[in-house]
Amino acid sequence: MDGDDTDPAIDLASNGEAVVVWSSEEDVGGAGTDSDLLLSRCSITACTQAEVLFMRASAESASDGSPDIAITGGRLDVAWVSTDGLDFDVAGSDSDIFHAQVSLSGSLPADAPIGAANANAYGDSGLDDAPSIAVSSTDAVLFAWDSTDDLGGLIGTDWDALFARLGDGSATGAEIFADDFESGDLSAW
Repeated sequence: MDGDDTDPAIDLASNGEAVVVWSSEEDVGGAGTDSDLLLSRCSITACTQAEVLFMRASAESASDGSPDIAITGGRLDVAWVSTDGLDFDVAGSDSDIFHAQVSLSGSLPADAPIGAANANAYGDSGLDDAPSIAVSSTDAVLFAWDSTDDLGGLIGTDWDALFARLGDGSATGAEIFADDFESGDLSAW
């Protein structure tokens, strides 16, 4: 098939199955040739055919890429960069970090609710990129990413590392400036 396939992320399910998510410009399942997220499950001997991860892939023309994944029990948490504004003005037209949870026993494409991981997604103007995701033992979902957003003047417009946590009683989507060094910025950690 034609179209670029990039940014693979992999994690292992409790049954030993590897789950791989990546960005693709291939028209899989009618998703079009914009970049969408695909998923494949792999055993020791074979991988399943690539499937579109989210239902809204065929309804939007935004760029989705740079996924990262975390598997907890039978749940797949996915973070990625997108230029999709989402419905209801959740995110602006710049690149933002999105998050969704998908049941590994469910069918694809998933009709999972998609939300912005960065709390200021609608009002920011900086670029957000390179998300990392982890899930704590209390089911909190943790995100880290690079951003050129100045967080309303709190930091500069160079690339900085940001952090957010969703769940476990903490402030939902609270962005924390991850570096406060004047002489050098952290771009990934």
